Amino acid sequence: MYETYLLPCSIERGGFSSERTFEIDLGPGKKLVGTAFVEYLLDREKKPLDENIPGYGAAVNGYVVCRKMRNLANNQVQVEVPSADVIEVSADSLLEKE
Repeated sequence: MYETYLLPCSIERGGFSSERTFEIDLGPGKKLVGTAFVEYLLDREKKPLDENIPGYGAAVNGYVVCRKMRNLANNQVQVEVPSADVIEVSADSLLEKE
């Protein structure tokens, strides 16, 4: 079974009311942009997003739920985000899901 964590991200409105677009900074010049159902995204206080957050044309900082797939070298881990992308991030960037 995979462990679930939170990963910092920027969140914008998606094309449908039940989804949001998230952006994860992967280092200098690298970003992952994905779309997920709103229940996989949390605000900065780790609370579920209100249906009106963020407003149209706005972005907020928050967290996306991810699944840790495996540990890698140099304090890196491989995680899967709700958009089905598998990325490498620093183990230090993961927060425990409460």
